[in-house]
Amino acid sequence: MPNVIKQQQDDEILTRDEILAADDIAFETVEVPEWGKKADGSPKKVRIKCMTSTERDAWENSLIVNDGGKKGQRVSMLDVRAKLLTLTIVDVAGNPQFTLMDVETLGRKSAAAADRVFEVSKKLSRVSDEDVEEIIKNSEKTPDDNSSGPSQ
Repeated sequence: MPNVIKQQQDDEILTRDEILAADDIAFETVEVPEWGKKADGSPKKVRIKCMTSTERDAWENSLIVNDGGKKGQRVSMLDVRAKLLTLTIVDVAGNPQFTLMDVETLGRKSAAAADRVFEVSKKLSRVSDEDVEEIIKNSEKTPDDNSSGPSQ
């Protein structure tokens, strides 16, 4: 009986190859009438993908800026939407439509349109308001803050 249980458990555990081969990037299309309409008057759409783990880390890191003050760093919500959109708007083949060079230009687009796409991008990448609050909280810790790390 123990061999049956072991075999069953082995079948439930993903292997390295299975994890790396998994097609786990989700996509969704969003209507954005502010950015264009088809000949029949219906809104054009953008294709959104969820961020990879590396992209999410880069996005979160892009929100933290050096303050130069006692705290050293803080969260800047400047262009938070545009930064996320550069990572998540893709073409039909899944290739990025934008680069970080486009952040400032995207930041000047309609807030209503950007927010609609931002919300879908957050949903696909499982970014919650609590996650953003956690980034803010972690950035507010000073090097002197003993609330994290080993105690002395």
